[in-house]
Amino acid sequence: SMSGTYQDLNVPPTLISFACANGDKQNIISPEFKAAGNKVYFFNHIAQENGLPNYDALKGIYEFIFENIKSGKIVSVKTVKDGGVAVALAKMSFGNRLGAEINADENTLLAKNIGSLIIEAKEELNSASLQLIGEVKDSGVLKINNLETRITHLESAYTGTFENLFPTVEKEKIT
Repeated sequence: SMSGTYQDLNVPPTLISFACANGDKQNIISPEFKAAGNKVYFFNHIAQENGLPNYDALKGIYEFIFENIKSGKIVSVKTVKDGGVAVALAKMSFGNRLGAEINADENTLLAKNIGSLIIEAKEELNSASLQLIGEVKDSGVLKINNLETRITHLESAYTGTFENLFPTVEKEKIT
């Protein structure tokens, strides 16, 4: 159960759902940047007029991505959610502390764009659906449109947001 009370915190009932699929482990990738020199691409999902996802575009890009994962060209992919491209890039930087130099449209940087993707590839990808936006760097810095921020500062801001609510360090030993 994901409901109850802890100290002064009341947790409402929460539904948690998991989905699983089988696949070959060599075709499973994670979202963190893998290596300096890799190219960074942006897939900009444009929803239909009625607000529903463009399923044809998504199916096409998913098939393209999967084929390029199998061939070893694509090594990481991150979904763009709340916070836009900038937050997705920051999260990709955290895992291996690899930065990137990015030039992206200002309108996509912080915009919620469900269905859009950031893709890291070892080599050039040929798809009209993708826009080359930058390169992975071993600098410890995420540089987006000439604004530089150290990855350690971004990670501290990201993990510190809920530190008071969900502490990662025990303040005192509870006996």
